[in-house]
Amino acid sequence: MNPLWIERKFEGLTRAELRQAGAELGCTFGPNMNESTMRIRLCEKLGEGIPNIPAPDDKPAPIRMKRMMRPRLAPGDEWEGKRRRVRVNRTKDDEQHTAFVLYWNGAARAFPYDTNIDMPWPYWEHIKSIRVGKLIQDKVRDADGVWVRNDNREVFTPLFSYTDMGTTPGTEHLPESILDYWQKEALAKNYFKDLIPKSTGRNTLIQIRSDLKGSSGAAYYKDLTNEDIWQEIIQFLGFEDIMYEEEAIA
Repeated sequence: MNPLWIERKFEGLTRAELRQAGAELGCTFGPNMNESTMRIRLCEKLGEGIPNIPAPDDKPAPIRMKRMMRPRLAPGDEWEGKRRRVRVNRTKDDEQHTAFVLYWNGAARAFPYDTNIDMPWPYWEHIKSIRVGKLIQDKVRDADGVWVRNDNREVFTPLFSYTDMGTTPGTEHLPESILDYWQKEALAKNYFKDLIPKSTGRNTLIQIRSDLKGSSGAAYYKDLTNEDIWQEIIQFLGFEDIMYEEEAIA
């Protein structure tokens, strides 16, 4: 199988390519199954053992620093943020399965059916957004009631049937994501302005940027000032107006 198909979670594949991937993975699709559901089934199949895809060797070496003391909020972490209490109901189509698989930023995680789950917030956001489409044909008739044609429309419904029991008690004050965490930290710490002139502020700014946007090689920062890095962070956090206020004061 083409490794790129797996790396991209089968996004962008044609219907024929999805069926080819299904045949190679032993995943059977119905004749009218839509592409979205096919991709979900393929990803669920990979959840039983995702093949290792070698990382490119030509990526610049990231700057390695000590982990910042924040809650564990990344994919694969033992989640330390806000949770949602959810019970996902097993339907007739799921009778052969005891669990279902959700993906968040490439991290697969299995959850049991018919059980109260304190689900990490990113998976909760994901499960709410998953929809499957069904093609409906409406018969169009003329003034005499004679059928003249069919009009097709696609109706989207939630993939999962679930009961939402609200935010898990005791986690209401915790961050929903890394972005949420740093937005709250910025508001509490004067938008990190105090880091700009400090001799030790550069490393902290680089750590925050890397946490938000991913690690970059040392060459990336070579010609950047502390102010440049700070501006990247503030823009990413959605506080760009602060920069304009600083310019107005200057």
